[in-house]
Amino acid sequence: MPELRQYQRDHYNDKIYRVFSPKISEQEIVLTEIKSKMVEESKPKFAKKFGLDKLLNDLEYQCGAVITLESKHSEAEEKLRQKSRDELQKLEQANGRERVHQEHKLKALKRLIYSKIQSNDLLAKMTWHIRSSDEVEPKNLDSMLTEGVVKIVKDQVKFTPEGKKLQLLEAMQQKCRDTVMEANAPDEITHALTSMLKPLGMSWEVQVPMLENKKAS
Repeated sequence: MPELRQYQRDHYNDKIYRVFSPKISEQEIVLTEIKSKMVEESKPKFAKKFGLDKLLNDLEYQCGAVITLESKHSEAEEKLRQKSRDELQKLEQANGRERVHQEHKLKALKRLIYSKIQSNDLLAKMTWHIRSSDEVEPKNLDSMLTEGVVKIVKDQVKFTPEGKKLQLLEAMQQKCRDTVMEANAPDEITHALTSMLKPLGMSWEVQVPMLENKKAS
């Protein structure tokens, strides 16, 4: 029996890639959608687990309050600017005190959140998003929580039916490649690959699309 040539093995491996690649890519897209849904559903639970859910809401509210206050003060000061210098000065002083008070509340809240993050080993490993209390912002906190949930979901998604299907496809693709490298004759390979693909609902024989015959009018 003639020995299988390298170019023949290359052909089989290339065909294995062409047979499996669309199926694996399709399954990866399905799994990505499932993973995204799982992340969004799990993020509130993850935040609550570490006591960050209410703090995140407070942070978003307080950040918004500071911004709203700045806008409110600017508008009120502008109205008085052309009227009374004394009244404007009093308003600016009052606004300044209120602004300092709100900023102190925001800084205290940021320090509390940062302290809570640093005291937890899992969260502390993800603080590249937040390197100091000054960087405690809603978007950074949300990114950190998302990262934590993604790490958890990445393992969980493997055990879903879709995750198991992807693992099966990848394992079978590798098994087909091993078969090609270990076989001695083309007929042996073709028979083995046909048998391996059949339970997956896949075919080794590539179906060539037929052109539609248009009848002459």
